[in-house]
Amino acid sequence: MTHERVLMKKVTQPEKIQLVLKQATTQEIQAYIDELERLLSEKKEALEKSNSKMERLKIFLQSNDIGSNVLFSEHAFKRKPKYAWIDEKGDLQKWSGVGRRPLGLQVLLNEGHSLEEFEIKQIMK
Repeated sequence: MTHERVLMKKVTQPEKIQLVLKQATTQEIQAYIDELERLLSEKKEALEKSNSKMERLKIFLQSNDIGSNVLFSEHAFKRKPKYAWIDEKGDLQKWSGVGRRPLGLQVLLNEGHSLEEFEIKQIMK
């Protein structure tokens, strides 16, 4: 038998596995076993690599005194808003000026307002 890759469908019921194996030859069963052992080995290697990356990350975080409060802080990576306006519902909306322009702000600009009017520095004066 050639060493071709044997692919099995995902079987969730043990009865179906038994049915397939009862109808298979010993060579086919051995091919299934070989393929499953190869897949298991690949999964174990991937898990080991993942664990070593996680360990390196933990060491880096500890050596740089970075705690979970910094990593999972709500404001850790949030940009400060640069523009503010009141939407049609009367709610205060803010935008950092990065990324796509919010639709509500674009509507106001289309009505003839300038972007500078909504700068937070301008509003505070």
